[in-house]
Amino acid sequence: MRPPYDRLNFLVAGSPTSTPKPYGRLDGLKEALRLKCDGMEIEWVQQVSVKDDIAAAMRALRESTGCALTAHGPYYINLNSPETRIVEASIRRILLTARKGALCGCTSFTFHAAFMMGMDRRDVHRGVVSHLKHLQETIRSENLSIKMRPELTGKPSSWGSLDELFAMAEEIPGVEPCIDWAHLHARNGGAFNSRAEFRAVLKDYESVLGQEGLRDMHMHVGGIEYSPKGERCHLPLKEGDLKYKELLKAFREFDVRGVIVAETPVLEADTLLLKRAYRQMKP
Repeated sequence: MRPPYDRLNFLVAGSPTSTPKPYGRLDGLKEALRLKCDGMEIEWVQQVSVKDDIAAAMRALRESTGCALTAHGPYYINLNSPETRIVEASIRRILLTARKGALCGCTSFTFHAAFMMGMDRRDVHRGVVSHLKHLQETIRSENLSIKMRPELTGKPSSWGSLDELFAMAEEIPGVEPCIDWAHLHARNGGAFNSRAEFRAVLKDYESVLGQEGLRDMHMHVGGIEYSPKGERCHLPLKEGDLKYKELLKAFREFDVRGVIVAETPVLEADTLLLKRAYRQMKP
């Protein structure tokens, strides 16, 4: 597994829109690098599928170029379902994402872990953490060189608040959050949108995971439309109200490293927008 990153890498969420058709994920990664993105997050949000030869080629490209590569698991995951078959299928999908992601050379993978289903948040948290512990044990027993990063979700009706993710990280060594800044903003009704608030989150992150945690972050960002119930849909950065430049300034201040994925409808355009804005800021 790669050591902590030496910089913050800006990743496109899936194959860039400019990738010549027909294309596969390897073509998408090559196009991302041609455009000067720092890498790509493989979007397995419908199903996890990749041929072994393609996985090997993606891993080789990642290793030869030093680019960053992560993965996003399927949306069809709910570790808090009352139906055993759904929980078991969710576990299989998470493990398949870990296994295929490791084959591709991904350093971490993320997914939305659970829905509240009208249950008490504390009970849901205990159940989700129990499943995540067993998943982590399996990942370690198989010696998979990939980190599991459950995502901060965009609605209070889902498990995955900032506090829940920090508690999870303290309870399960080696399992850390994927901080989605747009989701954090949306699920809190438009809060977490100032440099002071961004700094507070990073301070808390450091207090839980140490300075080394800040050197190996997995994050998402984008414009977002929201209601009192949380996230509605993703928007291009310039169409949303998230103060992404203030967020980037906080990254500079805390020397945040790792990966940040631009999850927006305009993919590479916003990835490069973020990268340019960040690179132009003084350290």
